[in-house]
Amino acid sequence: MAVPAIAHVRPAGPLRWILPRLNASDHWTIIGALSAEDRCLAAAHEAVSLLADLDVVLLHIEPDTRTQSKWLAQSQRKTEANAGLAENAFGKQSIRSAGSIQDIDHDISILADDIAEQCAGNVVLDVSTMPKRFFFTVLTKLACSKKVQTLIATNTSPVAYGKELARDPDDWRQLPIYCGDSDLDEDGSKGISTTPLIIGVGYHTLNIREILGRAPNRRFGIKLFLPFPSLHPGFTENWKFIHSIRSEWDRQVSEAIEIIRTPINDVSVTFDRLLQYSNQGTAASLVLAPFGPKTLSLAMCLLGIARLESGISTEIGYTQPRVYSPDYSSGSGEVTAFCIKLNGQSLYSV
Repeated sequence: MAVPAIAHVRPAGPLRWILPRLNASDHWTIIGALSAEDRCLAAAHEAVSLLADLDVVLLHIEPDTRTQSKWLAQSQRKTEANAGLAENAFGKQSIRSAGSIQDIDHDISILADDIAEQCAGNVVLDVSTMPKRFFFTVLTKLACSKKVQTLIATNTSPVAYGKELARDPDDWRQLPIYCGDSDLDEDGSKGISTTPLIIGVGYHTLNIREILGRAPNRRFGIKLFLPFPSLHPGFTENWKFIHSIRSEWDRQVSEAIEIIRTPINDVSVTFDRLLQYSNQGTAASLVLAPFGPKTLSLAMCLLGIARLESGISTEIGYTQPRVYSPDYSSGSGEVTAFCIKLNGQSLYSV
């Protein structure tokens, strides 16, 4: 299968390299999320040092208090400590209450609309520790906003990940905006024999089997996007994830499950690989499962946005954990920036 031609140059690199090459003297907004992780404030700190006119917005998203996990109290304590650091560095006004991780889609969409209306025309969205239900919705609203002319997404790598990342996952649930096509035939085909199902390979499968269980008559062609290289011990956990999928699903799908290696920190190449396995992004029916690293999830979100702007619906879902480990990651590495829009032009399209 031929790799599609790249339609645009898509600048990416360290945030400290990218920002000075843009309209750094203009008014900017950086949007991030508080969490228990050390890296949750790294992008904001770096942006403050690079931009003279900057609003900092840090979403404080409450955990799901239904969980009985002992992790809950530990995570809350570490998040509150980071909130104190944020107040000291950026002011109390930088912290915005953003509801709960289990909020209904409507509330998250309203929040995202409000953020898109209030932000500057130049935006940095830091997805490093932002839950997928929020970052997919906020990024989509920002990318589709005519007000936002320059849009950059950032991800800060940790020094290391913990052994166990999350617990108590919910069932498969579609993300806001990305609910798929309600006009699918009873067998899910809408005139095609197989629906591409592209799964990002992560550490834990987190009830991912619910995808097949909720559509027993639907035929899927499964592609597993394997991020490479993965931080130790991630590579071992990635292959455990693949083994779990193959052992459970090999007899339930219409085609052999294929593994596609994709560079862990190159969103542009990953986006082009996604195009390659979704009929250049125009597949009539497509399901994306953004497990795995944030960079892979970012590329999936950008494909969903590109299809949305072309009038093509996409189903993107996740099995949201109710609680994350207080030791999800440790340390803070480089802040990498990915240009999404420049001068009003989207760099990711189908």
